[in-house]
Amino acid sequence: MNTLAHQQTKIIASNETVIHNLEAEIASQKNRYDNTIQQFNREKNMLIQGYEEQVHFLSKEIVLEQEKTLDLQNENLKLKKQLETKHFIENELIKFKRSNNDQLQEIHTLKLKLHEAEQSIAQLKSIENDLRVEKTKLESTQEQLQTVLESTRVQLTNKLSEIEAMSLRLKMFEKLNTNLSLNLKDYQG
Repeated sequence: MNTLAHQQTKIIASNETVIHNLEAEIASQKNRYDNTIQQFNREKNMLIQGYEEQVHFLSKEIVLEQEKTLDLQNENLKLKKQLETKHFIENELIKFKRSNNDQLQEIHTLKLKLHEAEQSIAQLKSIENDLRVEKTKLESTQEQLQTVLESTRVQLTNKLSEIEAMSLRLKMFEKLNTNLSLNLKDYQG
């Protein structure tokens, strides 16, 4: 009978050690989970901040792009007007040559204006080409930033899924801990 009591005492002591070890492991797991959640929250906040900065940057880029497009349209209108002016001047020049040789000085002046208009057109065409190249570069940059944004969204979704899985594990550990505590009380009682 004494050995039975002694064995029961040993079993109870062994069970208490196992329960104590399980409780320590659960506490350790909970601490690791809490640290992981805190780390994730920091990373999530950094990702959100980066996303917001990218959105702000892209908004500015879009506004700049719209302004450049408007400038291009204005330059294009100027080019058209200057081209119309060129045609008008050419027509006037022909009229003056047919009508009167006395107006050669005025024709010479019109030729100078025509030359200046052609130079301006050539310069504006060069500017327009440069602006088109810049627009293409900006559109490429915008596509790259959109790709980065999509990648960031995917990373955020993955991290959120990891948190949900960790939350479920924590709930399972807490339930296990509760069951073990109840079983221990039942066993001791």
